Amino acid sequence: MEELISVIVPVYNVEEFLPVCVESVLRQSYKNLELILVDDGSADSSGELCDVYAGKDERIRVVHKKNGGLSSARNAGLDICRGQYIFFLDSDDHIHEYALEKLYGVMTGNGCDLVLCDFCSYDRGLGRPEQGGGVRFLSGKELLDQFFGFWHTHITVAWNKLYRRELIADTRFPEGLLHEDEAVVFSLIYKSAKIGWIREKLYRYRRRESSITGNAFSLKRLDILKAYEIRIAFYKEKGEAGLLSREEQYYLSAILDNYGKVKRELPGEKSTAEDLKKLYRKNYKSADKHSWSIARRFSCFLFYLFPGMYGLIKRK
Repeated sequence: MEELISVIVPVYNVEEFLPVCVESVLRQSYKNLELILVDDGSADSSGELCDVYAGKDERIRVVHKKNGGLSSARNAGLDICRGQYIFFLDSDDHIHEYALEKLYGVMTGNGCDLVLCDFCSYDRGLGRPEQGGGVRFLSGKELLDQFFGFWHTHITVAWNKLYRRELIADTRFPEGLLHEDEAVVFSLIYKSAKIGWIREKLYRYRRRESSITGNAFSLKRLDILKAYEIRIAFYKEKGEAGLLSREEQYYLSAILDNYGKVKRELPGEKSTAEDLKKLYRKNYKSADKHSWSIARRFSCFLFYLFPGMYGLIKRK
C-alpha cells in the first residue's frame, strides 16, 4: 500500500503560474497524495483558482488565510497535513511527473530520512528534464560538509526534498524572516541519519524578477545574517567544531558582502553600515581562525583593521 504524501504549496498572487504548478502535481505517477494549497491572502484570482481545482479533485485541500508570508503559509500547511511524507512546492514552479514516485522509492527502499533531487531553472515554459547520474547516499553531516559551495542552493532550500514526517513534524519556519530556508533546513539535514540524493532534475524552478529574492537589494536582505547566527548557535550547542568554524568564516564573509552592498546601493543607511562594521569586529574576535586559509585570515584581518579598504579586499 502506497503511503500518503502531503504536497504543500504556498500561494500568493501567482494566477499566471498556478495552473502549471497544480497540474504537475495532479499528473504525478504517484497517486496517493494530498495537495494542500495555502492561499496566503492573494490579491489576484489565485485564491479562486485554488477553489476551482479543489472542486475537480478530492485530493486537493485549500486553506485561505490572511497574508503572512512564505513561512506562515508553509506552517499552515504543516499544521493540517496528514501524510507520512511531506514535500514543499513553490507555486510558480512545477515537478516532473515521476518526481514523487522516484523520491518515495529511494526513501522507502533505502531507509532514508530525507531525499532530495536536482533541479533546473527556467524563465518561461515547461523546461526540459535532464537525466542525472543515479543516486548518492550520505549522512546528514556529510551533506552539510558541502553546504557552502556549488551545491549550496540544492542543499539549503526546502522545496526539492521529500521529508519523513517524523523528521519535520515539529518543525516550523520562522515567520517574517527572509531566507527562512537557510534558518531551518540545515537542522533537518543534521538530524538525518541517511539521506538520498537523486542526481536527476525532477524539480523545475522558475526565476522571476518579481520574486522575493529577485527584488532589488534592501535592508530586509540582511535577514540572511540571522540565519547564519541561528546555525552558529546550533553548531555551538551540538559541539560541532568543524561545521562551526566554517560557518563563522562564511558569516564574516556575508557581513563583509552586505556591508559593501549597503555602502554601494543604500548610501543613506550610514548607521546600518556602521552597525555591520561593529558586528564584523565582534565576531572576528570570537571566531576560531585556526583552520582558515592564510588568504582568508589576511583578508579578514585587513578588513578588521581597515574597513575602508572593502573595495580592495573584495577584488582580491
